Amino acid sequence: MWSHHFGLKVERENYRDGREGTTRVRAVTDGEEADLQATSIADVMQEYGLHSVDFLKIDIEGAEVALFDQGYERWLPHVKAMAIELHGDEAEDKLNGALSEVPVSFRSAKHGETSLLTQN
Repeated sequence: MWSHHFGLKVERENYRDGREGTTRVRAVTDGEEADLQATSIADVMQEYGLHSVDFLKIDIEGAEVALFDQGYERWLPHVKAMAIELHGDEAEDKLNGALSEVPVSFRSAKHGETSLLTQN
């Protein structure tokens, strides 16, 4: 999941905890071939005819900043509850900014890196 549809490059390397098998993705640069295509939550909802999402779990290892950078206004108001693992202050700031800009309000509780949000 990303904020919009575009090409992604898969990088298999020691990432975060340094263990073998860790992987991350990034946007392709000009002239670079994509390994896969990113899609947005709004696109998935549209493709499957979903008007709302009862529960959404987000654990995207640092890509939360990109997810809440744009396009969230199309899907976030339709999510009833969400558990999201946030990685860093920037991710938390992006989420809080998105929550403040949508026409619904959420209650939240936090445990470690995970925030649980439910619509009021």
